[in-house]
Amino acid sequence: MTSQIMLIDSQMADLQATKHVLSQGGYNVVEATSGISALKQIESMVRNIDMVILNAALDELNGFEVCRSLRRHPETVHLPILAFTAPTSREQKTEMFEAGADDCMSKPYEPSELLARVKVQLRRSKKPTGVQAAKSKIFAVYSLRGGSGVTTLATNLSVSLAQLWNEDVVLVDLVLASSQARLMFNLLPNRTWEELGRVSAEDIDDHLLNTMLLQHSSGVSVLPAPRVQECREPLDGARIRHTLSLLRARYRYVVLDMPHDLQEGTVAALEESDKILSVMVPDVASLANQLAALETFKLMNYSSHRVRIVMNRIHERNQVDSNHIETTLKRPVDVVIPFAGDAATEAINLGQPLTLAAPESAVSTALEDFAFHLSKKDHSEGQPAEPSQAWQRASRRLSHQQRKGLGRFFGWGPPPLKEPELED
Repeated sequence: MTSQIMLIDSQMADLQATKHVLSQGGYNVVEATSGISALKQIESMVRNIDMVILNAALDELNGFEVCRSLRRHPETVHLPILAFTAPTSREQKTEMFEAGADDCMSKPYEPSELLARVKVQLRRSKKPTGVQAAKSKIFAVYSLRGGSGVTTLATNLSVSLAQLWNEDVVLVDLVLASSQARLMFNLLPNRTWEELGRVSAEDIDDHLLNTMLLQHSSGVSVLPAPRVQECREPLDGARIRHTLSLLRARYRYVVLDMPHDLQEGTVAALEESDKILSVMVPDVASLANQLAALETFKLMNYSSHRVRIVMNRIHERNQVDSNHIETTLKRPVDVVIPFAGDAATEAINLGQPLTLAAPESAVSTALEDFAFHLSKKDHSEGQPAEPSQAWQRASRRLSHQQRKGLGRFFGWGPPPLKEPELED
């Protein structure tokens, strides 16, 4: 069924231009040229409106007030709202998020970006059923030692999952001292985890989280940590658990960028995770830390099946032999991320994850395949109705490995792509 969007803009030329872009994208558009008329229309046809796109500068009633009005009404409290704000006004964007907008863009915009953001918001607004929520999966990317590439791996794993399944994925930055995950996407935070430290666990709800989530066109949303040491109230286990339960109900995949400690909040996040991706680099110090981490997981009664060891080759030479590492750990390494060289640094500097900037690179291939194997079985053991390019790449590679007996990760591979039927 075609989605219907309420478009509100007092500038007629802009309204018609955006309407054309949305119509070309396959959406039905309902127009309004003022805030008051828009609210009246929405009230009369609320069940038929799937999303609202509005300009911050509106006649009669500005976009901020329209947004607040929609968030006060029970029937529109969860309605996706995208707002157009002034190009150079950070304050206006911040105010719009605080008013309840889910996303903001400035004009002029790229039509492809607008359509991508609309698609993300419409997907996110489809609330999962109880069965779907039970099928969600949380991955904690963790290392006792800094400098092993945890944030880079968490970021690119999130993108791979989103691109494989055309699903919205949330990346939660739990490194409260300084937010790095947002930099990987070149996103500017309006609110951070600091907000959650100021309220009780019971007061954390979907609306509060919506004001904090940063959305990227890849399908990944980021819950950012504070930019500086500003989180004065530590996040206890109750806040972490409640927040993750809300996110689990909304997203099929939740990826946690974990701090390098074992404080209360970290332990709570580990306990809530379905899989712990324990990251190391091939050197002696990292090997010692990995041994300590595995022993800690054992004391915490985490099964070995729940922990996956990720070897990140951040250096080109002078590395400990993989056989020696596996012998010392007394278990195999589950995935090896190859040396990325300057490509990884360039991706970080540009604020574009490597899996998007260079999807055919060796690093992207390894992460895409790993994401495939980590996915829910209803995803990885079937073929999507509309296979994404990422799914087709991973499926061909892993099917080839399975036929050659090279599949190692979990002892199975994805189904082969269906061959097109020949016409008579």
